[in-house]
Amino acid sequence: MRVGALMVSLVLGFAAAALGGSSAANAQARSLIEFKVVQSGKDLGRYDMGVVRNEGGTFVVGNFYPGAQALTGKKRGTPEHRLYGELDTEGLLGKYKRWLRHGGNQEYWMVFLFKNEIKVRHEDVEGGKGQVSVLGKGTAVVPMDPGMPALAWALLGTQPVAREMACAGTTPGAWGKARVVSKGAGDFDDGEGGKVSLAHWKVEGDCGTVDLFLDAAGVPQRMQAGDRQYERFVRK
Repeated sequence: MRVGALMVSLVLGFAAAALGGSSAANAQARSLIEFKVVQSGKDLGRYDMGVVRNEGGTFVVGNFYPGAQALTGKKRGTPEHRLYGELDTEGLLGKYKRWLRHGGNQEYWMVFLFKNEIKVRHEDVEGGKGQVSVLGKGTAVVPMDPGMPALAWALLGTQPVAREMACAGTTPGAWGKARVVSKGAGDFDDGEGGKVSLAHWKVEGDCGTVDLFLDAAGVPQRMQAGDRQYERFVRK
């Protein structure tokens, strides 16, 4: 069975690999943060993501749950779009997998490093006939996908610095260079009538653009990818 064939498998597999045997409940609580996704002033749904680093590498998950119902209650729901990545300690491929649900089926991609080449496998329906193509040559390549901003957070690392690196993704033409750029800091509403200062980092280039606004601990509180805004929140 592919990693992440079910939502439960994705969370449990991520927890076990990243947290070395912690209970699933504790791992999920420690690893996943939630965002309300807004587009053109309309609530689209919820995006959950987690990045965990240890001596074994960097592990990434991201899941988008559509609809207003995803913003309330305690059930996780069924994701429409999801991601699982296994990267090295520097955030380099590795491999990452992406699924997009179409009714009862899921479209599937996997970007991976094999013999100094970055390849992508695509299946119109997961488990069906797939096609593998070569994106380019290289070993020090980061994954980037503006539809999955969890990858941009993983790319920043624990101490973001301005830099440029090779990038690859599953979207058409996603091969080339990604740049990490510091855009300074800004004050934002904290949701409780006050202000909070967030560091603004932009990941841009040939594989797409994501803006991330980090708190003092380096955790995103806001993100922007295209016309989608991601606002940190806690479900009630």
